[in-house]
Amino acid sequence: MKAPQIVVVSIIVKDDKFLLVKRAREPFKDYWGFIGGLAVMNEKFSSDPLQVSRDEVKCDLQCEFVNSKFYDYSFREKDLSLCLFFYGQIKGTPVISPKYISDYKWFSLEEAQKLDLSFEHNEILEKFSEFMSE
Repeated sequence: MKAPQIVVVSIIVKDDKFLLVKRAREPFKDYWGFIGGLAVMNEKFSSDPLQVSRDEVKCDLQCEFVNSKFYDYSFREKDLSLCLFFYGQIKGTPVISPKYISDYKWFSLEEAQKLDLSFEHNEILEKFSEFMSE
């Protein structure tokens, strides 16, 4: 069995709305989802795991690690992925990288729940909402 991939998921909230980005490439091209992505385990990652998310929106993120009890792992393309979840706010206006993202938008919980999100982000959204209401 291969070692799990490390995936960073950053859940950004402002005025009770979630920041979602529209993916510009496969997998899940043109689907909305949270910012983040596959992390490369190197010195840069170990000193700043949020860099994966910052690279997507070119903004400062004020996030904290979320206790992963609400969602521990996911299966991505049949490979085990260990997800690290962060929750917080963004400083500034996102500047998207067209290579990775084609658009961004703020969605209320109700609006986001109606979307077919990328990867397992619908399930993450639901579990995160339950986790935060505890």
